[in-house]
Amino acid sequence: MSSLRMTPTEREAFLAEPHLCALAVEQADRPPLVVPVWYLYDNALVSIHTARGQLKTELLRRAGRFSVCIQTYQVPYRYVSAEGAIVAIEPIPASEREAMVARYLSPEQGTMYLRRTEAVASDDVAVRMRPERWRTVDFSRDVDGF
Repeated sequence: MSSLRMTPTEREAFLAEPHLCALAVEQADRPPLVVPVWYLYDNALVSIHTARGQLKTELLRRAGRFSVCIQTYQVPYRYVSAEGAIVAIEPIPASEREAMVARYLSPEQGTMYLRRTEAVASDDVAVRMRPERWRTVDFSRDVDGF
């Protein structure tokens, strides 16, 4: 059987698509916190958006690193996981916030979402990670299709 691993070009194309992402971050004396998030992948960085006062934001600051698993939910399954150090936690430019929303929502839904969350947008930060390790699988390469 041929390798199920994606090439770097295939991985980049997969990450350009708007998949949901599971974020995992270490917690002291407990299993990692794992939550679904939206993501952007640009300039070799995985970026997620979160609010300053959330548990995941505090855990990300403490840990200084995180992992993500980005996957499809239909057969044949494909996924990309990455782990690495946080390189920045910074305010989100309006253009990036709009790009994230447009990536996941229809224009109508996006307009409503941006309007509804405008008052709290200044509390949001982008957490950026430069992947140090990648794992990829594309089960469409398997003859049986999964």
